[in-house]
Parts: sequence; structure tokens; C-alpha cells
Amino acid sequence: MIVAAVSSLFGSGFGLFTGLVPGIHVNTLASILLMAYPGLELFLSGTIPQEQVPIAICSVIMSASVVHSYVDFVPSVFIGAPDAEDAVSVLPGHRLLLKGQGMRAVRAAAVGSLIGCSVAIAIAVPLQMAMTGDTYEYIDGLTKIVLVLVSLILLYNEMRKGHLIMGIVGFVLSGILGYAVMRLPIPCEGLFGEGTLLMPMLTGLFGLPVMLESDSGHPFPKQKDDKKDPVGPIPGFKGVLMGVVAGWFPGITSTVGATVSSTIMPDRTPEQFISTVASIGTVTTVLSLVTLSISGGGRSGRSSSSGASWAIL
Repeated sequence: MIVAAVSSLFGSGFGLFTGLVPGIHVNTLASILLMAYPGLELFLSGTIPQEQVPIAICSVIMSASVVHSYVDFVPSVFIGAPDAEDAVSVLPGHRLLLKGQGMRAVRAAAVGSLIGCSVAIAIAVPLQMAMTGDTYEYIDGLTKIVLVLVSLILLYNEMRKGHLIMGIVGFVLSGILGYAVMRLPIPCEGLFGEGTLLMPMLTGLFGLPVMLESDSGHPFPKQKDDKKDPVGPIPGFKGVLMGVVAGWFPGITSTVGATVSSTIMPDRTPEQFISTVASIGTVTTVLSLVTLSISGGGRSGRSSSSGASWAIL
């Protein structure tokens, strides 16, 4: 317990770093630790019992993943702010930022993550017990149906916004990109041998655009903070329900889950949507290790860090 607690504290520091620095993802940290595991095992074996080294490394990775899911909304809100004239077309966090209410977005995300994390920890073991045996086979058989329904809901939302053609184009292009990365024999040799295309994909799709946008960002108004909870618990609990689905079925990210949730149970304010997104992300992070223990494989990008932990164990 002491080893896990101390390692979790170190992981929290790493999670703060990856969450607050644009372009750095917690999955990158997990890959580095997995790659450096033999050296870390040799280094730590003189400090702690050798059989506890995997527990220490896994505690670092999992705590970093959870903390990352808490704080990654800070740079997403305050970095890369668009011009005020574009406020209608940008993310809810940026809309609040341009109104001087950026801290409301951060607080909403923190509340959603707190509720999501607390509930996910409470249900992790019962959920694992419930998903074993015939239940696993039945739910896994629903994967294709669920993904088709989610895709139709996403395209329906694009149609409501008048962007159906662009939505279809983006959907098809993302599918082609995913197929190419996961299926085609693209060489990805690195300095340390055979690598993976997922890490540069994460950096290229989520890291670089934020930094490029921030380079040409516009000043935003002075921010006000009333230090009150702007959302309450309901969006967080909605995120828990969708987070369980996103944690199991592949291809459903936090934003996709929140979009589906808001279609079925509409959010009245941007803060509620942000809180739901944050809750889904944290729930997926916590429950991804449960999913891996049952299915033996990762289901989403959030599972990559948990997959590294599972590989070490």
C-alpha cells in the first residue's frame, strides 16, 4: 500500500505536467515508462522489493492518467482562444472564455471529473464481476450495432447544424486514416526498434493544432470567477452512464459520448456539456483497466495508458 501511495503521488505530478503542457499526452508518458521498464526495474529493485516494482510503475501510470483527465481542460480553454467573431463556431469552453467566464468552464470540468472518478472507483469491482462470463460475450456482440447507432447520431447532429456533407466527409476521412494506421504495413522503425504510429498520431491530431492555433491566438477579456459550482451533479452522473459505454465499446471518445448524451438528454448550458465531457473522460480512464482485464485489449485512446500498465503487470 505504501509503495502504491508514494508512486501515485509521483504519477500525480506527471499527470499535472502532461495535462497542462499542450502537445504532451499521458499516453506518451505511458509509452516511455513501458519502454524504460527494464532500467526502472533495475533502479527501483534496490529501493523496494522486486515483486513490487510493477505495482509502483502501474500506480504511476494510472494516477497520471486520472490527474491528466482532471486538468487537461485548462490548456484546452485558455490556449488557442479564437477571435470573438468566431465564438459561435468554437468549443463551449472558448465561448465561455470570450465572455470572461473561462473559470466556469474549468470548474465545470473539475466537478464532472470528480463525480465521474468517485463513481467509477465505486463501481469498478462490481462491474468487473458483472461483465464476466456470458455477459461479456453478449455485450461484446453488440459492438457493431452500437457503433453504427453512435455514427448515425453524430451525422444527425451535423445535419441539424447544416453541415451534413462536411460531417460525412470528415467521417469517411477519419475512417480511412484509422484503417491506414491500424491495418496497412506502414514502416515505423524508431531509435529503439519497432514503434507504433499511435503516439505521433496523438501528437499530430491533438497536440500540434492547439500549439499552432495558440501562436495566432487573440487576446481574451479579463476573466471573472464567482467561485461557485456552475453545474451541479447531474451532468457528472450523465457522464458516468456514457463513460461506461465509452470505456467498453471502441471508437467512442469523451466528446463523442457527450454528443450522444446531449442528443438523448439535452444540456441546457455549455457548462453542463463540459462537465459531461470531463466526467466521461475520467470514467473511461478509471474503468479502462477493468475493460482490459476482461477483454484483454484496449478499446479507445484512453486505454493506451492502462494497456501499458496491463502489459507491465
